[in-house]
Amino acid sequence: MTRPTRSLRPVRRPLSIRLGTLAAGVLLACAAHAQSPTLALDLPARPLDQALSDLARQAGVQVLFTSSLAQGKTAPALKGSYTAREALERVLAGSGLVLRAHDDKTFTVEPAPPSQESAVLSEVVVSATRTEAAVDEVPAAVTVIRREELQRQLAAQPNLTDALGKLVPGLAPGSQSLSTYGQTLRGRGVAVLIDGVPQNPVRNGSRNLTVIDPSAIERIEVIRGASAAYGNGGTGGIINIITRRAGDKPEFTTEVGTSFSLTHPVDSLGLRLAQTASGRKGMFDYIVSAAVERTGGYFDAEGDRIPPDPFGQGGMADSRNWNVFAKAGMEPDRDQRVELSFERFDSEQHSDHANDPAVNAEPPLTTKARARSGLELDERPESENTVVNLEYRHRDLPVGELRAQAFYRDYLTRYSPFDGRSAVGGIAQSFILSENQGARVELSSHLGGGTQLLWGIDVTHEETQQRVTYFDTDAWLASGGLVYNKTGERGWVPLIKLDQQAFFAQLEVPLGERWLVRGGARREVAEARVDDFVTVRGNLLRGGTARYAETVYNLGAVYTPNDAINFYGNFSQGYSVPDFGLVFRYAPNNSSVDSLDLQPQKVDAVEFGTRWQTGGWRGSAAVFYNESEFGTTSGGLGRPPVRAPERVWGVEATLDAQLAAAWSAGGTLTWVEGVNEPNRDGDWDRLNNFRIPPLKLTAYVEHRTSPDWTNRLQALYSGNRDHFGNDTRFGFREVESYATLDWLSELRVTKDALLRFGIDNVLNAQYYPRESQLLWSGNNSSYSAARGAVAHASYVVKW
Repeated sequence: MTRPTRSLRPVRRPLSIRLGTLAAGVLLACAAHAQSPTLALDLPARPLDQALSDLARQAGVQVLFTSSLAQGKTAPALKGSYTAREALERVLAGSGLVLRAHDDKTFTVEPAPPSQESAVLSEVVVSATRTEAAVDEVPAAVTVIRREELQRQLAAQPNLTDALGKLVPGLAPGSQSLSTYGQTLRGRGVAVLIDGVPQNPVRNGSRNLTVIDPSAIERIEVIRGASAAYGNGGTGGIINIITRRAGDKPEFTTEVGTSFSLTHPVDSLGLRLAQTASGRKGMFDYIVSAAVERTGGYFDAEGDRIPPDPFGQGGMADSRNWNVFAKAGMEPDRDQRVELSFERFDSEQHSDHANDPAVNAEPPLTTKARARSGLELDERPESENTVVNLEYRHRDLPVGELRAQAFYRDYLTRYSPFDGRSAVGGIAQSFILSENQGARVELSSHLGGGTQLLWGIDVTHEETQQRVTYFDTDAWLASGGLVYNKTGERGWVPLIKLDQQAFFAQLEVPLGERWLVRGGARREVAEARVDDFVTVRGNLLRGGTARYAETVYNLGAVYTPNDAINFYGNFSQGYSVPDFGLVFRYAPNNSSVDSLDLQPQKVDAVEFGTRWQTGGWRGSAAVFYNESEFGTTSGGLGRPPVRAPERVWGVEATLDAQLAAAWSAGGTLTWVEGVNEPNRDGDWDRLNNFRIPPLKLTAYVEHRTSPDWTNRLQALYSGNRDHFGNDTRFGFREVESYATLDWLSELRVTKDALLRFGIDNVLNAQYYPRESQLLWSGNNSSYSAARGAVAHASYVVKW
């Protein structure tokens, strides 16, 4: 190893040496005089290698790392008092790198081993507290998925819903569709945000994770457990998608990809192209990305085409997708930043196939859903999502750090047509239109002694409706479900105007060196307005205004006895206005807004957990319990939701281990159970299988086959759940277990080029996702098999 010097430039070595040992390209920085154990720092965001150099010099320590590790990475701003180790860990947060301490004065920077949990306890997140906080300071279970990990996972997964289902404890597995219907988090709903902008319309269409292309994503933060940090919707937790930000140097990245079914390669071929450009000039920075993708047909393990709408909630086969993302930032000085971003996602299905209704003549669950060619449909299933977001931050005002945000979202989703003769009076196709605009202002004030107060206000205005298109029933019947001749259109859910305001305050108080306490309150005030409306069944709903005012609280503490482990406990409340559409669209005749069951859902949640990391091992465990007086469970198509007291509890655990220099392994466990009291008579029933998923186990083993090549096998096991005998009601059918195995491979071809390859369901198992087994339609048309083995490949080059 090169002897430590004061040089800030890495020593260059031959490529073979640099690839074979961490000593290649080492930066050694040490101070000329001793420093105190705690440093008072006020450093701006800057290139990572520069940040490490400055910190090493100020702290009087040695920091060793290869030049290629820090290339193109940016360290966050750092302000406060920290030990040398704490400061170094914070500048590495989100970089995909970890700090290894050899003694109090010597550290090395290394690539973080793969993990389904946050790579290190000091990973910085914003979603839990709305301000920057390390994972080990948050009294809640947190999962952070960085860009590198997400991109590798998507090498064998079709979209975010399935990728997150395999990465996030507590989140139900995905259904290989556009929909998150039934993909609960800890048995309840989840609030999805993009940079803090809410993606859940009040008439929730369950397509909240398929509204942005992964090329625009920097990381995803998942807060597991009820949270009101961002207001309405987070009764089960929060998924905050953080978009990309420009680096300090001009950079262009091109991605080319393909995918195809190994059981039916020709008709399943998919293609993908993405281009990103970013850079900085003086006080300005920018990033622009565009992605286009064409997916082919989906085929099961037996080589049969899967219907384009697998279980009645939207499919991804034969789609044309495009996404444009742009972000521009300005930093006039080290304390201020203004940032404007724009994201537009558009997806439309172009299949000439439809579900074959002939399978419904057979007893349920005896014949899988079949696809039939010859579809004639003018308006295809689609999703459109536009988000505009403006943010301003000032880090050093007399009252503290200010962050202001203004946003606008425009959303459309159109479903596949369905046989709705019993539910809506004909062959129909529904679509949801939603506009949402709002603003947030918050201040983070330092009160001395490490105490910090976050306080502010949120304001949103949303207008949402659901409409339905009708088709000629005779033509549909005569064609066997292939011909859709439009006959008319009308409202299914009235236009809902929802105004929400919230005032909040969150206090963080350190108690000595080992304890940190967080507590706060949020006052929610909402008003939903609806005009007179006639339902599809001809019932009159008299309009009016529903008003809400609720206060939700949270209180939690973290105890850190040493650097290797911490413990936390937390009480938190989540809040959600009802899904008005589910109530309004089947309202009784002569009912009114005042007479309907429109109580908000308020969830009380308790959680205890631990996180630990020592040597090459790390893990976490959590137990949780939550309850609500007015829980909400769907009653199925054509039926009002069930509003009843609910109780949900469960256990989560993660484990990751560096077994040897080239081997790592790990896994997660999720077990959830829940009950409700539909008749409020003391008789508690199990919650149905859409709400409560079976036991979920994941496991992986990874091998660094060479310095530039990594291979990974990962498994998912979804258990069975059968508490309801032969009950065939919506969501009550038995769910049988299944297991899948994926292979993911990553090869660095050159310094700037990367090849990713993966096979989803590498053993080509024939199985049925939970949502298919539950028969959303009540018949075999929604009993679709999952995809068989599917190969994915992508080539990414920076230039």
